Amino acid sequence: MVIENEVTETCTVGHYWEEVVYCTVCGVELSRDVKSTEAPGHDYQAVVTAPTCTTGGYTTHTCSRCGSSFTDSETAALGHDWDDGVVTTEPTVDKEGVKTYTCKRCGEKKTEPIDKLTSVTEVFKDVEPNSWSTPAIQYVYSNGIMTGISDTQFDPEGIMNRGMLITVIWKMEGQPDAAGTAPFKDLTEDYYKVAAAWGHENGIILGYSNTQYGPEDPVTREQLCAILFRYAQFKGRDTSARGSLTKFADASKVEAYAQNAVSWAVGIGLIQGSNDYGKLNLNPKDEATREMVAAVLYRYSTNG
Repeated sequence: MVIENEVTETCTVGHYWEEVVYCTVCGVELSRDVKSTEAPGHDYQAVVTAPTCTTGGYTTHTCSRCGSSFTDSETAALGHDWDDGVVTTEPTVDKEGVKTYTCKRCGEKKTEPIDKLTSVTEVFKDVEPNSWSTPAIQYVYSNGIMTGISDTQFDPEGIMNRGMLITVIWKMEGQPDAAGTAPFKDLTEDYYKVAAAWGHENGIILGYSNTQYGPEDPVTREQLCAILFRYAQFKGRDTSARGSLTKFADASKVEAYAQNAVSWAVGIGLIQGSNDYGKLNLNPKDEATREMVAAVLYRYSTNG
């Protein structure tokens, strides 16, 4: 018997052959029998390609025998899942800043510009370009911590009152809601009521008594230190630093309740004192001006 006309089997074509019997003497064909088997079909193995932020997903089916393949189950690209972004270059009055976003899935980054800061010397007619307090006023204005007393006046040498101060610190915290109202009976202005309630319930302001806060009273320098000291403790900052007060001629005038706070403020450079006729003084009972408060808050916020 001789095999003739054989066709090799593939996934789509069966095995085919003819079995032929010839006479061994004369070679005449005696019989011919056609044989075949069915095609086995493809043996597909599936491999899933997951979608990414920029490309869709799909499943690839590849035959383990012949290598033939096709895809299906296509899905759309996920798109980037950007984080909230961080400021990688702070804007200034002269140059745009940069905010950088990072995809939480793939790590790709993108940036967007931050507008230049509006110069406070252009906004407020009473802020001098070369004044010692201008950088601090620029900071508190640009960060929404302090505004002017009008559209064109910041009033750098004006006095900060106690209602204004807790409002400013409340703004630094992002203007959170208060759980209730403060117990003080002399809170007459709406603009500081929520701030005072929040400050009281978090131990940042204490008041003169259980019912009196004195929101219209000027803030003294030692009161400014004490309130900011309590705010720093509320924020969980390290308030263990202490600066010596012995170099100040009027150190004895600091009230007992404010001594730790004033010493802390001196220790981390929030206040430096003033040179009065050759003597270095704290002037703890002096009224705090708006530019002084701006300077102290600027130093506090950039102190690390």
